Amino acid sequence: MGISVYLAATFGATLVVLVAVLGATSVATYSRDRSDAAARLQTSANTEAQTLSNSLRSTVAYLQSTVSGPDISSLDPVRCTNVLAGLGGMVQGASIAVVKPDGTLICGSDARLAEPNRFGPLEGFLAKVASSTQPVIQSPASDIITGNPALLAGAPVAGAGGSRAVFVATLPFNMLVTGPTSSFPKDAVYTVLSADRKIVLTRVPSPSHPTGTTASSGLGRSLPGKYTTVRDVDGKRRIIRDAVVSGTGWHLLVGMTPGTAFAGADRDMNRSVAGGLLSIGLLVALGLLLQRRLARPVRRLRATIEAASTDNSVRAALEGPAEVAAVAEAFNFTIAERRALEDQLAHQALHDPLTDLPNRALLSDRLAQALARQKRDSGLVAVAFMDLDRFKLINDSHGHPAGDRLLVSLGRRLSTAVRPADTVARFGGDEFVVLAEGLASLDEATAIADRLTTALNAPFDLGGEEIYLSGSVGLAIARGDESPDPHELIRNADAAMYRAKEHFRGGFAIYDDHMHEGVVNRLQTERDLHRALSERELVVHYQPKCSIRTGEIVGVEALVRWAHPTRGLVNPMEFIPIAEETGLIQPLGEWVLTEACKQVADWHRRFGVPISVSVNLSARQLARPDLPDTVAQVLAATGVDPSSVWLEVTEGSLLGDAVAAAASLSAIRDLGVRVSIDDFGTGYSSLAYMRNLPIDEVKIDRSFVSDVAEDPTAAAIVASVVGLGHALGLVVVAEGVETAAQLDKVRQIGCDLAQGFYLSRPQTAADLGAMLGSEHPSGQIGTRH
Repeated sequence: MGISVYLAATFGATLVVLVAVLGATSVATYSRDRSDAAARLQTSANTEAQTLSNSLRSTVAYLQSTVSGPDISSLDPVRCTNVLAGLGGMVQGASIAVVKPDGTLICGSDARLAEPNRFGPLEGFLAKVASSTQPVIQSPASDIITGNPALLAGAPVAGAGGSRAVFVATLPFNMLVTGPTSSFPKDAVYTVLSADRKIVLTRVPSPSHPTGTTASSGLGRSLPGKYTTVRDVDGKRRIIRDAVVSGTGWHLLVGMTPGTAFAGADRDMNRSVAGGLLSIGLLVALGLLLQRRLARPVRRLRATIEAASTDNSVRAALEGPAEVAAVAEAFNFTIAERRALEDQLAHQALHDPLTDLPNRALLSDRLAQALARQKRDSGLVAVAFMDLDRFKLINDSHGHPAGDRLLVSLGRRLSTAVRPADTVARFGGDEFVVLAEGLASLDEATAIADRLTTALNAPFDLGGEEIYLSGSVGLAIARGDESPDPHELIRNADAAMYRAKEHFRGGFAIYDDHMHEGVVNRLQTERDLHRALSERELVVHYQPKCSIRTGEIVGVEALVRWAHPTRGLVNPMEFIPIAEETGLIQPLGEWVLTEACKQVADWHRRFGVPISVSVNLSARQLARPDLPDTVAQVLAATGVDPSSVWLEVTEGSLLGDAVAAAASLSAIRDLGVRVSIDDFGTGYSSLAYMRNLPIDEVKIDRSFVSDVAEDPTAAAIVASVVGLGHALGLVVVAEGVETAAQLDKVRQIGCDLAQGFYLSRPQTAADLGAMLGSEHPSGQIGTRH
């Protein structure tokens, strides 16, 4: 919800509540004030009714005292007339008489009272009074003489000798009603109705209004409720309160117009409404102020925050309340930090974290741009791919932090060896790539590759120790008439680097199409080798090792062959190096060891010949700490005699961790398996290996045996190895014997065993089993070809 909507909703709800509270309060106050005003009218009506009632009682008491006087009770017309005449003079408008119960006049205050049948209409009243002992008052009534509305009062008169008469008086209402009293509300209307609510006896303070019926007004009906508004006899609307005058049945009404009666309530109501409107106005003003001081800054801040999702340059205005301004300032700080962080992340995404050189992604982008520019401009684009030689030795000997420092130093040195416009990128690990564009000729490209290799000639300082590095460089060139893909160009340079590493380590090679074909064939071989392991396309052939003295087959060397479904038997030199690089050599070597052990165990059971089997161990296998456990498991699974198993290692496989290799080979010898050094004489420390390693056999490399019959130097080397081996108690085997002369020479020198094509080529297990099962398995050495 937006801040404006939130504020509008909040203030709207507050306004509604405020209006409701003010309205309810004002209505309640107004209703209370009106009720109070009506109550005051009722109190006034009650007071005036009580005053009128008291006045009537006083009048009646006075009449009763007069009746009890001797002049009236004598029923003497003369005495009675004198008294009544005096009373008539005192009570203006009153008609007073003493009559017999039948209406005959005895005496009266006015001569007109003597007219015949004057009291005929009062026959019932006279009879009622005559039979009563107390005064009787009747209303409504009319004056005996004038017929005007009046109060009819009567009292029994006891004459002498038991005679009875009736004292009758018709009293004008104006004489009786002296009110209203001083407590009567100002501007109120004072009205007295007869018991039947038809005759208006008087009105004060509007005596000009004629008395008469109330048919044209609302006074002719009862007035229920707290206060009732009716149309008065003068046509005005008034609030009327009704009180009964006790003893008469008359109704005394006090009335006021609503504007007069509720003037106080109206004033309070107006004040309440004015106060409420003022409060609402203040609230609205506060809302507008908050809208200006809070909602607008918050809305602008929100718009700025939304814009910041795509624009890091936006800044929030420091406006509004301190809290909002603080949020805006914090936002600006956050945006600045985010921009710096994004710049840093963008740099990290495109640069190597160790050397701060461009990484693979930035290199690919710059290469794509360079190739795009090449389509418009002339010149060559060159990519030089460098890989350090044997850099792993530095990491292993000095630690990875030291290796990292060397890579940083190398990156700086390479950057100074190329042109300022060239790009030096770290491709990964110890691989660096240089991109150069706008080259005029191939010579300029080769000059860059030459400067890269030359940059490694000077030693690197590693904590006071001088370290020399070498690296091989592959160079790939893109000409203007070509449209190579950036990744393809890098791949070609990589392929050229591998060619340089194979043939002229420390130098450089230029890519040609044959390199790509070699890489493709290598990848295809790797894929097929994975399948060969699962599809059991691999087979083991066995080449005999024969005793030079007796010519007997004393052992065989297990050699793996690949029966490719389309290529036939694949030369081990094609797939063994690939297996070494990819790690497939581990499952492959374990499978060969298992198959060889199974086969020699089978030959032992079938032929009973004391024949052994030799299995080659790769450098990767020898480096695994679990190698002794693997050998033990194979021995247990195949049931072969451990002394019939020889494991051959080359001197090259010992160049890594010689101490760990010695420990592993010692554990293998403890199992009863014997160890042989293969291709002896081609490594770096042959004599040290013979002294320090737990070996049982030395196999002289074929490079010495091939020249032993013609070259005295080769014969001397072979002789020295034989002598040294025998001195150490080792079996000496001559490898690669391919002629009778070679066989004769190694026999003369004293070799124990010989192996080579002259004696026997590698054979399948079935073919060799047939030879071992023949009647004379030893035969003549010269006949085994």
